[in-house]
Amino acid sequence: MMRNLLNSIVITFGVFIVFLIAGLFFAGCSNEEVKPIDLNLFDGNWEVGYSVDQDLFGSQCILEISTSYSDEFDSSFGIKRGKITTYYINGTGTKFYDKVFRWSIGETQDSEYLLILELEEALDSEDPWAGRYFYKITKLNNTHMWWQAYSSGSGGTIKMRRRTDLN
Repeated sequence: MMRNLLNSIVITFGVFIVFLIAGLFFAGCSNEEVKPIDLNLFDGNWEVGYSVDQDLFGSQCILEISTSYSDEFDSSFGIKRGKITTYYINGTGTKFYDKVFRWSIGETQDSEYLLILELEEALDSEDPWAGRYFYKITKLNNTHMWWQAYSSGSGGTIKMRRRTDLN
């Protein structure tokens, strides 16, 4: 009798542990849909706060992003396109302009957004890939934007925050 009671307790405890583990597993799974990135949030002033494995944009570099619908930009690729002007701000608040890029955003086959940057000073190069940079937009909301380098190697990450205090 004591043995039957002990077996019942062990079985009950085992079933309890199985349900506990299953509950924790399923609680970690989310049924929420992944929200698509709103490209209308792309324009504006963004400050680089974190960048790893890339040297195109330094820390505290400001990206002034604008959208263009003019014919001066090639519309053969991209659902959106425009211009990025980069600059830094010194201690007195003076802007020091750095680079100018043309950009376009297209959607990849896995429904991610691919950003193509073309450095304007490299557009006349004999090398068709000179001055071209490719990034996946991995996060974009009202306050933060993240880019992941889109390459065959380990790509760098750029994390930016929106700057609403700049003109």
